[in-house]
Amino acid sequence: MHPASPSPAARPDHTTAWVVGGLVLALILAVAGYLVYTELRGDGDATGFAPVTSEPKQVWSWSSDQEVAYAQDLPNGGSLVSLSGEADGIVALDKNGKEEWRDEKHPYNIVIVHEKEQLIEASWYVAQASSSGSTSDSGTILFDFDGEATWEAPEGVDLYSIEEDGSYLVSDDDGMTRLDPKTDEESWTIPGSDFTLSTSAIYALDGDDVVRYGLDGKEAWRTTLPASYDSGLDEYGRTQLYSSDEMLLVDSGSLLAYAPESGEKLWSESTGGEVLRAADDRFVVVPTSEYDEETGEKKPLSGPFPIFGPEGKVGDIDLATSGAYLTMDVISLDGRPVNFHESSGTLFDADGAVIDTDHDHVAQALDEGAYTVDGSTIGYRAWDSDDAAWTLDLTDVDSMADDYYPEDVRVSTAKDGIYVNDKTSVRLYR
Repeated sequence: MHPASPSPAARPDHTTAWVVGGLVLALILAVAGYLVYTELRGDGDATGFAPVTSEPKQVWSWSSDQEVAYAQDLPNGGSLVSLSGEADGIVALDKNGKEEWRDEKHPYNIVIVHEKEQLIEASWYVAQASSSGSTSDSGTILFDFDGEATWEAPEGVDLYSIEEDGSYLVSDDDGMTRLDPKTDEESWTIPGSDFTLSTSAIYALDGDDVVRYGLDGKEAWRTTLPASYDSGLDEYGRTQLYSSDEMLLVDSGSLLAYAPESGEKLWSESTGGEVLRAADDRFVVVPTSEYDEETGEKKPLSGPFPIFGPEGKVGDIDLATSGAYLTMDVISLDGRPVNFHESSGTLFDADGAVIDTDHDHVAQALDEGAYTVDGSTIGYRAWDSDDAAWTLDLTDVDSMADDYYPEDVRVSTAKDGIYVNDKTSVRLYR
């Protein structure tokens, strides 16, 4: 079983997650072969790092015998590199870019650094085809910063989150359990087939009921979904829950919204599809795309797509797809949460109105501006400027460009700097 990915509120400590083996970001939603993904960052930049606004200098470079996906900071001053290709492992580097340890036992495609707990969460999910039908291989291992495995999820169990007190929320086909990892003692278990967390509650889909639990596992309210609530689901779909502090959203081919404190129904809509978190604790709903009968491929999606809040539909946002991907970031611009659409280089307000356009080649959006990549040229441009603050032409690059990603290198944030990786190396600039 793979439960729905937790909402940003499910990780109040602002852990950093990279999904590897595809393009950047913290969450990938696979829609029957059509990828729609979004970086879920709450109402602002989750990195917490100020941008590098003047041309940086290279601090170190590390080369790999395996393909590189991304690099991110370790709180001990080192770096963690996620590999791709055949290995899909992880490699820890010290503050000088020297390798300290690596693990390649599994094809890790999600790597999360938990700073407070001093843990690295490495998960994998691999679909496998055989003569007897499709199967999957999945799991999660927690490492300390020295590379020692401290906990491994039992078969069939997924780690949902690590709580502030150090306990783990884990889920299987029957429900969710709060577990003490040191003693394996279970303090409570709640039934359900899908879950979402807010800062103060856990919501579960229990049969045809939606239930709110406190963080102590005690039931707060329960409401039965209306008859035929899931009639809009296709054969591959399932009911999923999404939460904010203002609303609980049930997506089952149509939408149902509930007040989080009381369970009172707020509104319903016949619209269904993939739900993306948007600025100001709202949600964008992207309909599932259709197949092209001639090519057999999914047709590109074109907006505008509806935006929903506790009051119902509040606007539309034009997130036309480019190629096979649709992306959106949530950042804080001059103190207000806004949406950034990478493909068109457009900033939208929380209602979907256009704020600004022509922000091209954005690799990572921050509150103050964006890092850019154009081939092997990287740079930084503030949102309120028409010109780049700096650009840097990189040399001796092992290009990672392919049919889905046209650039030679990738850029990600580091404390007081940036990581740049090509196909087989990582460089730190400050």
